[in-house]
Amino acid sequence: MKPFRTSVVACVLTSVWALAQGDYAASPGSLTAGPSQANTGAAANLRTGLYGTVMKGNAAADNTVDDLTKRPHLIEQQYLAGWGGNDLLSAAFNFQAADFNWFGAAYGGAVPDEVRFGLASAGHFGAGVMVSLAKFTSEDSVGAAARKSKTVLENDGFGLFGSFALGGAGDVYGEVSVYTGFDDSASGDDNYTRIELSPGGTSEVTPRLIHVLAGWKKDATSEGTHSLNAELILNIGNWENAPAGGTSVERKITDIQLWFYHGYILKDAGSFKVFAGTNSEIAYQDLSWDTEPKDRSALLIQTTPNMSFQKTLKHGFEGYAGAGFTLAWLNQKNLPANLDKSSSLVTAGADMALGLRWVYENLAVEGALKDAVLANGPYFIGGNTNQGLFGQVGLTVGF
Repeated sequence: MKPFRTSVVACVLTSVWALAQGDYAASPGSLTAGPSQANTGAAANLRTGLYGTVMKGNAAADNTVDDLTKRPHLIEQQYLAGWGGNDLLSAAFNFQAADFNWFGAAYGGAVPDEVRFGLASAGHFGAGVMVSLAKFTSEDSVGAAARKSKTVLENDGFGLFGSFALGGAGDVYGEVSVYTGFDDSASGDDNYTRIELSPGGTSEVTPRLIHVLAGWKKDATSEGTHSLNAELILNIGNWENAPAGGTSVERKITDIQLWFYHGYILKDAGSFKVFAGTNSEIAYQDLSWDTEPKDRSALLIQTTPNMSFQKTLKHGFEGYAGAGFTLAWLNQKNLPANLDKSSSLVTAGADMALGLRWVYENLAVEGALKDAVLANGPYFIGGNTNQGLFGQVGLTVGF
């Protein structure tokens, strides 16, 4: 499965808006406006998936450049942004020409990487294409036989996406794509392969995944207002193995996911904001296998209540943090290894994240504190073999 990447785990983010000029005053309900976002310049109003990850995906928190790519009709200014881990492998941009926003994004770190680009009319509609390419061909000889091979990596594919505004009723968006792959249980294991041996015939493994997403979102605008976001995802996978001179086998999978995100602006004191919310999922997976047991299924229900906040500090700094805990129930039937069914109920810890951001005019630099920093150093921050100033970091806020 290849869902839209709405969260990027990153430790360093650099965002540069060289094309934006002066302060930006947006209309209520737009991406870069509303009391939940400080109007201190173009850079201060745009964030990336790093912010969304730290804020635990709270629907009422500020939208990000990932949201711009997902709902491109919300784009209202020019920008250039880059983010990633050790390297800035992901980037997004927008420039304005001929009364349209020309936008794009490249998401790095996975194989293959994904590129998206398109155009949008601010406040009305947006659309684009997405492409991931990873194809390899070769010719060689094995003994007396000649061999030609072709490999297409999992997640190679293409698709279309778009969005448009519903006025005061929120926004709708969606995407349709076709990828090499079968399911998301083991990334990288569902590659397409074709081997032609002369003599010896041809063997071929063909995994194909159709991905459809439809969503609706209404943003929160002020203290005491709600943000609601619903997404329906359908994945249909087919896997076929046709060995040379053998009998073909086939597997099928249907995966249906319903996501519901709720956010609420609990407190908005201008420079200090608190958000509360819940992210919930219901997912059903039906599998038709070529080996016993042939009919398998899985049902997942999980919910993640969360809370996050952001605080404007002195000298252009801003701190923000989020925490959420998950309750998940998974029921599976007709499992392999002689298990007819299984059921599990699991709770997870708070999973808190911290972020720090610095804004100067139209430049913003942002980072999220990684567990490895605390565990392994640098020693003046982390506690490694009893060295360092802090073994753990804590934060308490009252309002």
